[in-house]
Amino acid sequence: MCCSLVRRIRLCMLFALLLAILVTAQVSSVPTTHHVGAGQTYATIQAAVTAAAAGDTILIHQGTYTENVDLNGKSLILTSENPDDGAVVAATVLASASAGVSALDLSDCDAATVLEGITLTMSLSYEYARSIDAAGFRGTIRKNVFRNINHGGADASIIDARPSGSTTPTPTISDNTFSNNTAYYGSGIKLTGANATVARNSFAGSVGSNGGSIHISGGTVALTSNTFTSGTAWNGGAVYVGGAATVTITDCTFDTNTATAEGGGIYSTGTSVNLALSNCHFTSCSGGMAYQGGGSLYANGGSHTIYDCTVDGGSARLGGALLIEKATSADIRRTVIESTSASVGGAGILTHTVEDVRIEDSEVRDCSGTEAVAVYYVDTSEIHRNTIEQNASPDNTALLVHSGATNITNNTVDDNTSTGGGSAVRLS
Repeated sequence: MCCSLVRRIRLCMLFALLLAILVTAQVSSVPTTHHVGAGQTYATIQAAVTAAAAGDTILIHQGTYTENVDLNGKSLILTSENPDDGAVVAATVLASASAGVSALDLSDCDAATVLEGITLTMSLSYEYARSIDAAGFRGTIRKNVFRNINHGGADASIIDARPSGSTTPTPTISDNTFSNNTAYYGSGIKLTGANATVARNSFAGSVGSNGGSIHISGGTVALTSNTFTSGTAWNGGAVYVGGAATVTITDCTFDTNTATAEGGGIYSTGTSVNLALSNCHFTSCSGGMAYQGGGSLYANGGSHTIYDCTVDGGSARLGGALLIEKATSADIRRTVIESTSASVGGAGILTHTVEDVRIEDSEVRDCSGTEAVAVYYVDTSEIHRNTIEQNASPDNTALLVHSGATNITNNTVDDNTSTGGGSAVRLS
């Protein structure tokens, strides 16, 4: 009986030990919130990040933090006290402490990683300068403010998402505000080989070289419900698309963006580019007068669809609204273009050396320029059920077709004026 009692005691002790281990494991797996700020547990963001375990939250209290933060690939949530309160976001500021290091390194962080509700402002002057290094980043950047950032040096950017080894970046960048920023490549976002979602962001006063606000090279990118205002760049006042990229741009607004060379709103280049625009609105976007042009869109190579868009105002040397050349296809449907101008030709639409052009159920009106104001073709074209009216030019006003098999049916061409020849249709 004594032995039996001893065995029971041992079993009870073993059970108690296992229960204690289980409880401890459960407690240790509960995410912890680490507080940063004056009078909080941690004085710096980096100290809290170093102490945190994967899955923890770093709660950044109001204040200015001049430091460089590296998550070292750790899955964390970095947040202000209230990401939905503009005053709190404006008062929670991260500025880079070192001119040669990114302010925030999110490289190799997974999909559970979140940055939200803080303001970033700084100036960095070194090659590859970037506010956020997002190599291989798969998480979310949302509800932040990027303002008055000035990055010098070649290949500079604000958010730089690119592959890390074999890891493809898949960032979601949403509901952020970018204002008065300057960087060489995309003074908002640079995406290289990324599968990215960029939604409901506001870009204003951006200055860049190739893409004032966003630079895309390869990958699959969806731009949805973003606004681009007063951006400037050499090519692509708002957006630059290159490489073997597949890009959809939906419900976006482009207002008063300017390119020194080509593509006041969007610049697209590359034989493997697939660009689809739908329900986008362009107002007063302009391409350069000394170069090819493309007031709202310039595209060289690739395949392009433009559905249900509007272009109101804008100018360029060629293609006051749209200029597409050396491309596989240009498919334009249910799109309205008005009050655009071109100093040379194609104030509305100009296509050149495009294998397949289709323009249907669209309107071009009140456009003006030197030649072929409404639509200028040098391609095989299908032109059906369009309205072309009240355009004016010294030499041909509505349609000018230089070469290629063209099928023109059921179009309304009315009240166009030309002091030269071909106020309706001219074949040459």
